[in-house]
Amino acid sequence: MGDLIEFEGDLDKFAKQVGIDYTKVVKHIAFDLFGRIVRKTPVDTGRARASWNLTIGEVDTTVAPEGQRPEMNTWAAEAKAAAALATLTERAVFTAPIFITSNLPYIDELENGHS
Repeated sequence: MGDLIEFEGDLDKFAKQVGIDYTKVVKHIAFDLFGRIVRKTPVDTGRARASWNLTIGEVDTTVAPEGQRPEMNTWAAEAKAAAALATLTERAVFTAPIFITSNLPYIDELENGHS
């Protein structure tokens, strides 16, 4: 927990030094991370990419339905992240964790290079 508090403090100091809003910095970092994670997820049917979620405050355990070919291109990932981050208020940025999760049963194997 101490490392998290240090990171938040460092991020806040950085935002003040460069004259930008801390909330915008946090949103930008989460948005960028989510997009990178989605883009780096291998694609066969698209289910793994579509099962990534970005949420504020609590984990979303939903996964894309099996047997469908869901579309999670860059635009769709950005829209998903933007919708979630739009709910992050200036007050909540200091208290509500941001989760980037996938509850897909085989996501660990994909992350470790297996397909």
